[in-house]
Amino acid sequence: HAVYVAQGAAEATPGPGEVPDMIRSRLISLRMFNDADMIVDGDVVDGKDVAQAMDRAFANKEVAYAHIHFAKRGCFAGKATRA
Repeated sequence: HAVYVAQGAAEATPGPGEVPDMIRSRLISLRMFNDADMIVDGDVVDGKDVAQAMDRAFANKEVAYAHIHFAKRGCFAGKATRA
């Protein structure tokens, strides 16, 4: 599906453990991948619980990064990598 980007939009760069309001206010789908870009896990969480879900995901040493998607309306929201 299409990804919409506003002209002049700035890329967010939150620090470790920081979750932007845009993520915290939505239902989120997380897809975790290994270094070979193979999906190894997934979850759907309330946005306010994303930080804890990411802590659980990265407790698995196989997880290299996660894609963050808006679970209802919307699509790809960002990528989280190991700090």
